[in-house]
Amino acid sequence: ALAHLYVVRPMRRVGLAIDQLGRGDVENPVIVRGPADLRRLGGRLEWLRQRLIDEESARNRLLQHVSHELKTPLTAVREGAQLLAEGALAPDDERRVLEIVRSNTDKLAKRISDLLLLSELARGEMRLTREPLDLAELASEVLAQHALVARAGDVAFESDLHAAGVMGDRHRLVTVVDNLVTNALKVSP
Repeated sequence: ALAHLYVVRPMRRVGLAIDQLGRGDVENPVIVRGPADLRRLGGRLEWLRQRLIDEESARNRLLQHVSHELKTPLTAVREGAQLLAEGALAPDDERRVLEIVRSNTDKLAKRISDLLLLSELARGEMRLTREPLDLAELASEVLAQHALVARAGDVAFESDLHAAGVMGDRHRLVTVVDNLVTNALKVSP
């Protein structure tokens, strides 16, 4: 009977805690009493429970961020399409609205690409394609892609680029430079 109280009951508690965590139920703390080894095991299960809570919180923050990042350009596309459908815009205004729609569809495509990259990273499946590249050419291409947005925001690019050969993944390096330029455009006065 003493063994039942001292070992069997704590082992049953460990089993219940594992089942609870396996179902994703992280509400109740894991408390195991009994021999030191079982208490340590209970402590590790409580640590795991806390990690699961933290992971869920991080996932929720990411979903909120992604939702916001997708809604903003989608709203601009929807409103632009509505204006064009009404047919009441002057030709110059139509061109501006079309540019806004195009720019925002590019933003949506980029956000989706970023999500796919995050998914690859999370699964450990990200593959890099190494090829000889000139970083100056790559940076010039990215700056050219942002020229209209920069001009609309009254921002001018100044660059003093010199050939810089590297071996790298073109798509990933374009993403890095694009993120830097996009962020610079967002915070420029």
